Amino acid sequence: MKIKYIKKIIKSFFCFFARKDPLTGLPNRSEIKRKRKRKGVIVYFDLDNFKIINDRLCHAIGDFVLREFANLLLREVRNKDSVIRWGGDEFLVILHGANEEEADYFIRRIRIKTKNIDVTRRSDYKKLKAKVDNLESEEKIKKTIKKMGVSAGVAEIKKNIICAIHNADIRMYKDKRENKEKLPKTEVIDAIKDEELIDILGMSKKEALEVIEKMKEKGFIIGKRI
Repeated sequence: MKIKYIKKIIKSFFCFFARKDPLTGLPNRSEIKRKRKRKGVIVYFDLDNFKIINDRLCHAIGDFVLREFANLLLREVRNKDSVIRWGGDEFLVILHGANEEEADYFIRRIRIKTKNIDVTRRSDYKKLKAKVDNLESEEKIKKTIKKMGVSAGVAEIKKNIICAIHNADIRMYKDKRENKEKLPKTEVIDAIKDEELIDILGMSKKEALEVIEKMKEKGFIIGKRI
């Protein structure tokens, strides 16, 4: 009887951690199976220009940003809502019993507060800084993170939560295209041309990115003057 009980505990333990994202501590996409009968709206978030953070800073800083964004979502939702890391830099929020107008207000709050993300206050950042000699300056880290934006799509959960996720995903990509069109031309070029410029300059990736950054600071429109 005791062995059966112990096996049940072990199985529950592994099932619990199988549903958790190890980086952010949020539930992962397997959690959706437990939410099929909920009513409300899906908000599908994707971080714009997140790749720039990984490329120009390092993947550890990118991980800190994902954790900070996850914490931001958790702080802004109600107790009855759900936050899920869908994968990469994509997150789902289920606002239970909410409508699309309430979701739009929620998205506006998240967009504003994302601009205030500061990983340099984190204890794990300070530990990383103590161990790694060639981290970028805190000023550059903050400046690079501020370039990150948020695209979002909303869909009402009707009969099928999976259909709602697909609809929210499609609307998120529409929002992403519109956000890119609103960016200043230099910012759009900034996001698209860096990899090509690294090849043209014929330097190491780190050296080339430093040159590109200096050129941008002096007002060069990358891709137009080269």
